[in-house]
Amino acid sequence: MSERGKVEELLARALEAFHAAEFDQARQLLERLLSTEPGHARAWQTLGICHLETGRAQLGLEALERAVAAEPANPDFHYWLGNAAGALGQLDRAYACYQQALALDPGHVKAGELRVRTGNVLESRERYRAALTLLRDKQPPQRFLTLALRELLHSVALFPQSPARSELVYCAREILKVAKDVAVTQPPEEGLEEWARHHEEGAAGLRFLNHQQALAAYEHALGYKDDDAYAWHGLALAQALAGDLDNAARSWQRALDLDPEFDFTVLARVQRRSQ
Repeated sequence: MSERGKVEELLARALEAFHAAEFDQARQLLERLLSTEPGHARAWQTLGICHLETGRAQLGLEALERAVAAEPANPDFHYWLGNAAGALGQLDRAYACYQQALALDPGHVKAGELRVRTGNVLESRERYRAALTLLRDKQPPQRFLTLALRELLHSVALFPQSPARSELVYCAREILKVAKDVAVTQPPEEGLEEWARHHEEGAAGLRFLNHQQALAAYEHALGYKDDDAYAWHGLALAQALAGDLDNAARSWQRALDLDPEFDFTVLARVQRRSQ
């Protein structure tokens, strides 16, 4: 059998093992093939995937780099190289690989999906870093808390597993240290006396660190008037302090949806119509 015939036989056997999820067997066959023909792009790609499937991400990266070097116009090779880079936490490189795959094949669905996901994680990371810079200022103006919390919320929205979640409790505690009262007049609509009462109870619960009282009160207040950004903010503070970070993030986001310029360093003090 000719050398070419031997290479093709080894590749066929390796692919058969690969598709049967016999990755170690496939790897051995591919390494034999590559010792004979070191520039075989398909063999390097398949070997790289075998390494990824068996938890050898660094070896997978190196093999897929060889595949790309041998056949740089193949979008699948860039896609898999991106997967290897992502497995090693090299997100900037992974994003660039998915970009290159899409430049070669704009219809590459998987590369498109992972480019979006990786892009979200990268932006989430930058938002988190921006928040930490604000929070670590030695003498931060109060507005830095609002700016930092906005960045944390953006980070979590882009990537729910973001470490920004763990900073929400710190923000809540710092907000309560510096929070200033803002007067909110009870609207003229009938039936909002209970809304005002629950609002006052919620604020009192926060001031005296009675989180359960605050939670219950703000939830009741929102039952009467759910377009109240101050109540959503109060509820978020109580949720964060109680450790319910997912709902805290959602409540704060709701406050921002209602008022994009919302100041997180204030607590509402309701002025009843009789006052």
